[in-house]
Amino acid sequence: MGQTLAMRAMKGDRGAIGWIGAAVLVWSAPFPVVAQVIPDTTLPSDSVVNVDGATFVIDGGTAANGNLFHSFEEFSVPTGGAALFNNAVGIENIFSRVTGSSISEIDGVLGANGTANLFFLNPNGIVFGPNARLELGGSFVASTADSVVFDNGFEFSASNPQVESLLAVDMPMGLQFRDNPGDIVVRGEGTNFPPTVEGETPEQTIDLIIQSQTEFLNNSVGLRVETGETLALVGGHIDLDGGILKTPSGRIELGSVGSGEEVAIESLNRGWQLDYTGVASFRDLSLSQEAGVTASGEGGGEIRIRGGSVTLSGNTLIVADTLGTGDGSGIDLTVGQLSVREGSRITAGTVREGNAGDVSILASTVEVLDGAQLSTFTLGRGDGGTVTVEATDTILFSGTNLDGFSSSSGAFSRVEPGGEGNAGGLSIVANSVEVLNGAQLSSSTNGMGDGGTVRVEATDTILFSGTNPDGFPSGAFSRVNSGGGRECGWSQHRC
Repeated sequence: MGQTLAMRAMKGDRGAIGWIGAAVLVWSAPFPVVAQVIPDTTLPSDSVVNVDGATFVIDGGTAANGNLFHSFEEFSVPTGGAALFNNAVGIENIFSRVTGSSISEIDGVLGANGTANLFFLNPNGIVFGPNARLELGGSFVASTADSVVFDNGFEFSASNPQVESLLAVDMPMGLQFRDNPGDIVVRGEGTNFPPTVEGETPEQTIDLIIQSQTEFLNNSVGLRVETGETLALVGGHIDLDGGILKTPSGRIELGSVGSGEEVAIESLNRGWQLDYTGVASFRDLSLSQEAGVTASGEGGGEIRIRGGSVTLSGNTLIVADTLGTGDGSGIDLTVGQLSVREGSRITAGTVREGNAGDVSILASTVEVLDGAQLSTFTLGRGDGGTVTVEATDTILFSGTNLDGFSSSSGAFSRVEPGGEGNAGGLSIVANSVEVLNGAQLSSSTNGMGDGGTVRVEATDTILFSGTNPDGFPSGAFSRVNSGGGRECGWSQHRC
């Protein structure tokens, strides 16, 4: 990152492609909260905090095998402030814990030098305000776990801050949760659903969509890590209240777990993957007020969500689109109950070239209501992904959105006008499946390619009933729409 941080510190189908030394400072206005980054004395070499105005520059800490450990009694960053870990070049991972009893409120910048990954633990809870930003070259893991477990069995614990075996640690292996882990909240202004963009030709439309999404990925709004890195939030209840998470072509992990659980950490070529195989108890996860979670990029990244009751409302958007020439990795939700409503979208598509990722959902119950949609698409050259929804109990699709634009709830895989590729299939499997009030299950082509297979299977009941406000009936469709067909690719300019 060049200079050290200390030196530089100072809504149908429209939605799928539409946006397609310790110091304590008490701040007065405009800083509405007490800003405190206070190190404790639990490490062999303690953290040192130097204060420059609203900036906390963090030096010191204990280094071991490419890892740097910091420990704090309190850790909060005010609006307009910054907490900057001034690590050496050889540091690969920074592990930071809060041993006191206060929630961390972060409404400024968290940063580190080089490509170091940052792990931030506070079992009491973590709140990211609308002005929270990340300035990191590596991945970011925020958790309300009690400790990070390492390969030698050592636990870097917030409640029991021992130092035995600390200098012998190498790779992190898991996050250990104790009693009643705190919540993680991300607040923001939402994505504001940029309007549908359309050019005079299919190629022009593709360029405009890529430009729109790239600008959104790269702007300073929300929590963002660099291309290909991992952004993970793992805690008790997780709430994205208009909050935005971004990693271009990277990986986003959201996990809401209960007391006494351990989530395994697996190192990838770049970033981290979390494994919940041994977790029996999950908590709730909520995304609302136009919250946005995106891993779109040159190749579509991967988004994984694990939780108990998971709710998407208020035009929330989860998207992993391929904007370049790589294949997408898709979106995977394995949860207890899933409710997607009020125009919210879960979508993975390919905009220019490459195959779209899949959308995969496994739950006990699933409801997709009020114009909410699960979808994959291809706009350029490549196949659409599959949409798979499996529930041990019920799946319900019903209704249209509530903003006056007729957009049916449902599951879709589409070849958009001008696209060259096949639509992916849909697989909807449960004990009971209901598609009501004009909701649709559709794999279709408006471009050059075939529609996919729509499979609906239930051990008890399958019900299609009702129409949307335009009189269109509920149904399952695999079709070539008007203007679609084998000679309607964007390179032919015939659609």
